[in-house]
Amino acid sequence: MKTIANQVRKIDVGNSFEKEIIITSSAVDTDGEVVWHYHGVDYLLREDISLGSDLGTKLIIEPGCTLKFPIGGEIWVGYSSDIGYIEAEGTAELPITFTTNAAFPENGNWDGIWFYANAGSGNKFDHCNFSYGGETDNGNITIKTEDGNKVSITNSSFSHSAGYGIYRKYPLDGTPPFMDNNTFSDNTQGDINW
Repeated sequence: MKTIANQVRKIDVGNSFEKEIIITSSAVDTDGEVVWHYHGVDYLLREDISLGSDLGTKLIIEPGCTLKFPIGGEIWVGYSSDIGYIEAEGTAELPITFTTNAAFPENGNWDGIWFYANAGSGNKFDHCNFSYGGETDNGNITIKTEDGNKVSITNSSFSHSAGYGIYRKYPLDGTPPFMDNNTFSDNTQGDINW
């Protein structure tokens, strides 16, 4: 199935697919909560995703979902004047995965998830697996706001970044994200930087 990013929310629970759901455009900008449901197949992104709207957009990703990104792909949260949030709360049995769509994965295939100044408070990642993101001097998650405490990261794994597992652009100011029980492996420049 092929759809645009802002219409994924309209794929109802109960639909079944034999192949991945291909997402072809870049904006998720519907006000309020937007849910990407678990359908038993991967979400295959073709472009960067910009998440946010004037009144605020919260992207909720259900347990078990896998998002695969193109070379250089990323999610921008709260970029420009738009307010955005992500809530990706997996479980031990059904983690959420963020990774590359490359046939032969390499560190840094995609650029990661980036939080900007207008990211709202309450972004959550729990039982998530991040791999093969992070260009040099960035991370699988990169926080470009002094308010790093807008992001909570727990019970998650970070691996195969070309930069860091998690990277803050403002290491001398502000607050770091809340973190607990995360694991790191094979991140070229290190696990965390702030």
